Amino acid sequence: EGHADARGDAEANRKLSQQRAEAVVGYLVSKHGVLPERLVPQGKGSADPLNKDRVDAPENRRVTIVTIRG
Repeated sequence: EGHADARGDAEANRKLSQQRAEAVVGYLVSKHGVLPERLVPQGKGSADPLNKDRVDAPENRRVTIVTIRG
């Protein structure tokens, strides 16, 4: 899951967070041999900030790895 801080336009933040998630997927596939079919990049925009008190906090701009048991 890609995340963005709450500064700026909501749609731009969603796109940015999607690009952030896709960049991490690309890295994991190319540098660590993770099979691409095991990864689903998802942009969350600014919907789930870690630091709710500071919308521009750097920790709100992140990628979170979520695992799902099959």
